[in-house]
Amino acid sequence: MRRYGALLILDEIITAFRWHERGAQFVYDIRSDLCAFGKGLANGLPLSALAGRRDVMRLGGSVDDADRVFLLSQTAGAQPWALAAMLTVIETCLREQISVQLQQIGADLRRRIEEVVADAGLGSYFQLRGRDCNLVYVARDATGQPSQSFRTLILQELLDRGILAPSFVVCAAHDSAAVEQTVDAVAQLMPTYRRALESGIENVLRGRPVRPAIRARGLVTST
Repeated sequence: MRRYGALLILDEIITAFRWHERGAQFVYDIRSDLCAFGKGLANGLPLSALAGRRDVMRLGGSVDDADRVFLLSQTAGAQPWALAAMLTVIETCLREQISVQLQQIGADLRRRIEEVVADAGLGSYFQLRGRDCNLVYVARDATGQPSQSFRTLILQELLDRGILAPSFVVCAAHDSAAVEQTVDAVAQLMPTYRRALESGIENVLRGRPVRPAIRARGLVTST
């Protein structure tokens, strides 16, 4: 990339403060030219940030009397409370080692869910993927293929048990009771999952399956 003058731009919207307080680029020893941060920077308040090498950032700023190469727009620029929230988020993450907490919570959740899935003999069909702090699950059908219908079945059964979990991404507010409730819900849905494998998903699924937001023919809204 350096040879051809290309910029390395990292999207840290998910990974920042989750992989590490200094982002995934610190974990993987990557030196980016630009990196982007999202609303997690201010704990959900309207704030995003673009950071990077000084010489590159100046190309989009108003410091120099030159044409801008790119535009830095500030839709929420008049909201200083978001900046105050950002400072508090950074201070809290550093002081309380939030990224370490997320890894620990996620590791415990992964281990216990994989145990109940293995006990049910469904480890080939219900699987966890991703870093411990950012777990997602894969639902497979009787042929072993990833299935939106079986994913919908998981969502259905978790919702019936008071769990809203399109993924198992944890946060620092998830205590041992939340982990216990989630593990119990997964254990309870295993017999339904097996029944769907054996007798057909149409016999246990209520309503139509979810669909991915990004599909072959363009961008659509998930339903």
